[in-house]
Amino acid sequence: MFRLLTLCLAAMFVSLAFSAQAQVRTAFPAGRGLSVADFPRLVPIGKGVYAYEALRAPGFTTVSMIVVGAEGVLVADGQESLEATRALLAAIATVTDKPVRWMVVGSVHEDHTGGMEALPADTVLVVHPDGLSQIESGGRKVEKGPRAIGDVKSLDLGDRTVDILFLGRAHTASDLVVRVPDQKLVFMSEVFMNRVFPPMRSAFPKEWQDALQRALDLKADLYVPGHGFVDGPERSREEMRAFRTAITYIRSEARRLHDKWPDKAVADWGEYASWMLADSQGPIALQRLSTLGE
Repeated sequence: MFRLLTLCLAAMFVSLAFSAQAQVRTAFPAGRGLSVADFPRLVPIGKGVYAYEALRAPGFTTVSMIVVGAEGVLVADGQESLEATRALLAAIATVTDKPVRWMVVGSVHEDHTGGMEALPADTVLVVHPDGLSQIESGGRKVEKGPRAIGDVKSLDLGDRTVDILFLGRAHTASDLVVRVPDQKLVFMSEVFMNRVFPPMRSAFPKEWQDALQRALDLKADLYVPGHGFVDGPERSREEMRAFRTAITYIRSEARRLHDKWPDKAVADWGEYASWMLADSQGPIALQRLSTLGE
């Protein structure tokens, strides 16, 4: 049903470091020598911590993070459907018999929440208050996440804690990220999408840049994207910077085209034209930036 990418945690970072040298920097699976049959897959990224990469239309990954603690399992972001979420739960069951007790809703969008009803009935959802209206909790217990920039909410998993951070409005008004301090890694949800053209339909682009910088200032060893592929530590920081630079470029291009919008606005996306979703998301970005006056 899924692939366990690496069986030995001790060799994991060596493997990822080697892959960082060999792999093309792309969100397209074929560009990395992967096919539909390689997904979904479980990627060990630290002691008791896994990234789960599932393939979705139009052919890129949606990533969830799994943190195993003594008192249960925390899942950061779900998947788009009941079937996809059941596959995620099946993958979790191969590495631990602990129950799933918490789900952090990093992104309220359907591709990360559509299968929540497959979770155990007593799963506690951790949601930013501004995202509550977009979540159908089905009577579940919902624990509100941090509201202000700089606020940190820690969850005790028994033998380890995880931090839930709101770094500011970014892809949406309610993005949450998850830090695993003992492994020095951060799950970014849709605040970071590795080599994916930044989708801006509901974004706050200037604030998004600021949120990414706050994440970089956390000085984590590894940043895990909500879409795209999980790369090794050094590359993940490089790709975070590249994603932030992409937003800067897109904002600059929108300003250049401001007086030509919309009839004569022909964007030059430069290197970002080759990123996943550029064709569909480029026009949306221009519309959003025009509306915001950025």
